[in-house]
Amino acid sequence: MDFTQLPALIAAHKWFALSALVVWTIVRLLKSDTKLPVTIPARWRPVLALGLGFVAGALDKIASGTPWKQAVTWGLGVGVAAILAQTFGVDVMRDGREISVGPLMLTSAELPTKPHGLDSKGRVRMSLVLALFVGALVLGPIAAILSGCQLLAKDATDALKTEACIVAQVDKGQTSFEDIAQACGGLAVQDVIDIVNTIVAAESRKGDAGIAASEPTPLHKALLGLHHK
Repeated sequence: MDFTQLPALIAAHKWFALSALVVWTIVRLLKSDTKLPVTIPARWRPVLALGLGFVAGALDKIASGTPWKQAVTWGLGVGVAAILAQTFGVDVMRDGREISVGPLMLTSAELPTKPHGLDSKGRVRMSLVLALFVGALVLGPIAAILSGCQLLAKDATDALKTEACIVAQVDKGQTSFEDIAQACGGLAVQDVIDIVNTIVAAESRKGDAGIAASEPTPLHKALLGLHHK
């Protein structure tokens, strides 16, 4: 796992990998060699990773309306991915040498001073709840961004389908805005007019940009006819 991967994962919209990295990072920060006041014992770290994954799935459900079964499966997959990253990325490939968290690392002289008194079940539970709460605060924005990207992608897809339907109707010889709107799922007539105008304007900009003009196709002529109605 590499913290420098965060910007690349965000830019590529790899939300599963990003969520797994965030979960792994939270668990990593709660080990005995960091300056944070809480230490989660090794035997509880897989539980924390799965719990954080569940939180990620629940937040995805809240933010984007993902079905519970899919959201929980996705979230637990995030937790398992974080555990596997630790197992193979650190325990196997690095022979157990932990990845540094920079200024949050304790020095060798400070290590003995960090309290490890988390043997009581009550304190372990309290620490786990605190870690899950912090995880929710961190994973919440990721779920919101994921939801926003999904909505944008859906809107873009719907817009392309609508434009394709309008073009297909015009190509069939349809000349009535009302009939085109009805054939394309009951669109508002003004929406059809706006889309036709947008298509015609895009063709005009090609000419303004110096792109070699070709003989207008019958479809383009039909769209121009509608545009000037």
